[in-house]
Amino acid sequence: MTPEQHNNLVANLHLAYAGLQSLILLGLGLFFVLIFANIPGEGGEAAFLGGFMAIIFFISWLFSAVPSFIAGYAMKKRKSWARIASIVASCIATINIPHGTALGVYSLWFLFGEKGNQFYQEAQNPSYMTPPQINPAYNPTYSTPNFDERRERETVYAPPTQPPDWR
Repeated sequence: MTPEQHNNLVANLHLAYAGLQSLILLGLGLFFVLIFANIPGEGGEAAFLGGFMAIIFFISWLFSAVPSFIAGYAMKKRKSWARIASIVASCIATINIPHGTALGVYSLWFLFGEKGNQFYQEAQNPSYMTPPQINPAYNPTYSTPNFDERRERETVYAPPTQPPDWR
């Protein structure tokens, strides 16, 4: 596989992992809401416990799914910070056995391997992002001189002068 294909695969896996984590935590949250809503009695303690559980699920979702969403998005869009975000998300995903561990190990293998280093060095210095070189002789607001006149205006290379001898 090419580094581009590895990058796309890791990005898709991070997005799929984040979606799976979100669905699992949403399902668990709904399960606990249904359980705590059906507890007979006053419901003060059950409502407090249900709210506490909802906060715990939200924090665990922030901790497990959001970094993978961010890393997947950054890798898809080839952001300059995608490698760092993916390393962080991979380390966090490694905690969840078995899917997160597989994702984390594969991501870290790619990111710290030769292909990942090559891909992200090229991503930081892309040739297609260099600004165009502007010819000072070209001025689109006025009439364009013919080719011979532009050729005469080109400067001739002059080597730099020698610095003064201060000895």
